[in-house]
Parts: sequence; C-alpha cells; structure tokens
Amino acid sequence: MESLLFEMDKDVLEKFNIALEINNELKNDVIVRLIKNYISNTFLNISKLYSVNSKESIIGEKTKFTEKARRKIPLWSIHQDQVTFRIIRAYFQILDEKGEVTVDELESRCQDPILYPDVYVSAFKSNYTQMKLDSEKSYGKVFVEVENKIKIWDQIQMTLLAYKHKFLDAVD
Repeated sequence: MESLLFEMDKDVLEKFNIALEINNELKNDVIVRLIKNYISNTFLNISKLYSVNSKESIIGEKTKFTEKARRKIPLWSIHQDQVTFRIIRAYFQILDEKGEVTVDELESRCQDPILYPDVYVSAFKSNYTQMKLDSEKSYGKVFVEVENKIKIWDQIQMTLLAYKHKFLDAVD
C-alpha cells in the first residue's frame, strides 16, 4: 500500500470529520471510495467521447482502428472461452429475448455464473469498456450506448450480424 498526503482547507476538514462521525465511517475508507469513484467517472467520461451522441464521435468515417473489430469477429466467434465471445453472445441472447439490450441487463447476465455460465465474465466492466472504444489498445469497437441501451456500432454491424449464428449456436 502507498500513502497519499494532501492539504485541505481547515473548515472543509472539520466538516468532513463531522460527516464521518454522523455516518460512522472511517476516513481512509471514505477517501478510497471517493478516489475509486473519481477514477470510474473519469473513464466513463472518456468512453462517452466514443458514444453515438458525442460531438467527438466520427460516424460514417473510418479511423485507422475501425477494421480491428471487423477483422477479429470471425476469430471471436469460434473462441468460446474468450470474454469477447461471451459478451457478444450475451448481447445476442438478450436482444433475441427482449428486442433491446440495456447496460444493466448485459452486465447482470455476464456476472451470473450460476444462471448463465456460458457468458460469465469475471471482469465485465473493463472488458465491456474495451469493446466500446475504437483505439489502438482496445479489443476493437463493437458497441455504442444510447441512453443506457446498447447497439452494435454501425461500422461493424454487417460483419457481426453475419456471424451472429456462430455466437448463438455455440455449444459449451
């Protein structure tokens, strides 16, 4: 473990200590939770840069990474042990059942090893985030989020739909 030293206004520190007492919490626990929340929000905001609603989004234009997911989809469709396969399979399962897929539904299904062992992913959030980014170090962009609904990214939709049966017909 490493320690963190920072300065804080005396009045703010006093109110922070009072709040800790009221909530019966430990200073270190609260600070660690706040830092984790800050990190999470930062990565969430970065991922929004790549969403359909973002002004930064480049719809209809190819970037140098656009072909990454399109190139990998055929391989993902035959490697049932990979997280990319499992997340895409879960997406198609929910889509076929409900007609649309929310982030919460996809996460819930991928995090349930009892009911859905075929799509279980232990580190869902980080892997799913990799599938929303079109960058050099991502898996390749597959999904976009629109108001908590997950859609297939337009640039790879035809390719992914061509392999849909392989994701759904896979046998464990």
